[in-house]
Amino acid sequence: ARITEQATAQVRGGPKTGRRPYIQLDGVRYSSPILASAAQLVGQRLSIRIDPEDMRQVQAFLPNGAELDMLRACGKWGLTKHSRTTRRLINAEIAARTLV
Repeated sequence: ARITEQATAQVRGGPKTGRRPYIQLDGVRYSSPILASAAQLVGQRLSIRIDPEDMRQVQAFLPNGAELDMLRACGKWGLTKHSRTTRRLINAEIAARTLV
């Protein structure tokens, strides 16, 4: 079995912001067609199961424990397999302005 980490993330977006629902994890947006069409989830906290060796997608669960969907990382983070450690190091370099 793969080692997984647990996290929680609040669903953001919605009609007020004009953005389809998504979550943010380690500085990257994650969504799926199911989450993007579930405006009623905005503001709720989802449980997230993470494979720390492959951050391209994460498993999301509703507050009642039911499985919601696999959420994919948006943008370039969703293309290449990378670990959570790698993402945090790259984001730290970007924040420190040593990497653009």
